[in-house]
Amino acid sequence: MRMYLSSFRTGDHPERMLALLDNPADAGEVAVIANAIDALSCIERRAAVERELSALAELGLRPVELDLRAFFGRPPTHITAALARFPLIWVRGGNVFVLRHALALSG
Repeated sequence: MRMYLSSFRTGDHPERMLALLDNPADAGEVAVIANAIDALSCIERRAAVERELSALAELGLRPVELDLRAFFGRPPTHITAALARFPLIWVRGGNVFVLRHALALSG
């Protein structure tokens, strides 16, 4: 597993994140997990997710949100299969306790 950690959005060196992909131009869709902001209102959350999607799209990626809430109460194999198709998973920051709760409930 290779990881890129940034304290704010894609950070000062997004090229390092892109270097984790074999071929960023042909990477296909990349997952955005934004459950750390689930406590926001629907409107605020949607706007924040759109900012993340736009920032990643500006890097030439094709981001899509993978909402962990869709996997609550389902067998862990479901989220495992959903994540397996993505070459890159971007986990948006926010409230780490809310994120941890979503991770636990989704398997």
